[in-house]
Amino acid sequence: MAIVDMIPTLPDKELAVLKGNADRLASSGTPKQQAQAAELMPSIVAELAARLALKPAKRAPVKRKKAAAAAVEEEAEVEAEEEDEEEPEPVEG
Repeated sequence: MAIVDMIPTLPDKELAVLKGNADRLASSGTPKQQAQAAELMPSIVAELAARLALKPAKRAPVKRKKAAAAAVEEEAEVEAEEEDEEEPEPVEG
């Protein structure tokens, strides 16, 4: 089976490796390797684009939620400190 025929069946990781190899050979391979890489590249790029189009949109990262919660908590702490500063301290006597 020719490599070009295997492209649709390759897992994402292997397809990414194949693209990396084709990129490398296109620029630094022998003339025969450069020609083979140039022949494969359109199929590789088309498959990667098709897979990307099928993936659902990414959700907002959890870090943002944590950062927002931390900001709210910090704001509450600042307000509490400001309230403490406004109240007069009781006089012992």
